[in-house]
Amino acid sequence: MSPRQEHYANVLFAKPVTAHPVLVAQTIHKMPKHKFPQVAVVGKSNVGKSSLINALMYGKDGSRPTSSYSNQSLAQQLHLPTVAPVSSNPGRTRHLFMFDLSDHLSLVDLPGYGFARVPREKQNDWAILIEEYLNKARSLHRVISLVEGPSGFERLDEKLWEMLLDKNRQFMVVVTKVDALKPAELHSLMLRLISALEGVKAEAESRKLRSDLVWPFIHAVSSRYKDGLQELRSSLSALASDYRISRGRVTVTKG
Repeated sequence: MSPRQEHYANVLFAKPVTAHPVLVAQTIHKMPKHKFPQVAVVGKSNVGKSSLINALMYGKDGSRPTSSYSNQSLAQQLHLPTVAPVSSNPGRTRHLFMFDLSDHLSLVDLPGYGFARVPREKQNDWAILIEEYLNKARSLHRVISLVEGPSGFERLDEKLWEMLLDKNRQFMVVVTKVDALKPAELHSLMLRLISALEGVKAEAESRKLRSDLVWPFIHAVSSRYKDGLQELRSSLSALASDYRISRGRVTVTKG
């Protein structure tokens, strides 16, 4: 990563966050039709998705732009939220949140999956929302598949990768909560992930899908201690800079 790219990443993730009305399966057709890149973040419930998104945008786990935000009801937080809300009932939030960093990059917070106590109809809502989003998101450049470090990846994560393969959508794997792992445990998890993703790559190749469907680098992050966040910001900012360069636009601007 060159100094110029690193500088652009710092500028990009310091830009003001623009909120959009929250979307559900029935209103997904109202999704803003941005031309600049979208990056969607998804993972099982309690994987640390909201904490990671907030850490990327605001520099710390669970950051809130104003002290009054944390005193709002969930309904109030869902109206043009500028942070990724954390539900007190894991797995029950069935909303899609969009956060724009100026007109450079949009982060999309997809609902979590796999929480055992969620009713089947809620699980169906999740499937419908994700399916509709993947079908309609014309500016989606990459999906971030979050894997919780302490518990590792599960069959539900592999099913997500299969869905993304069927949709021919590029995805990258990011391991969360790595501060809870010993070095040997993280190393073991990485080896298992590499092996599993090699299988996905082989399937994509056999079906003649896009050659870069699986991002080659697995990120390991800790929202709590900020480990790996700058490297992830730099990777995501490259999507924005490549897009702007391809259209003859300035990549590094202040504010």
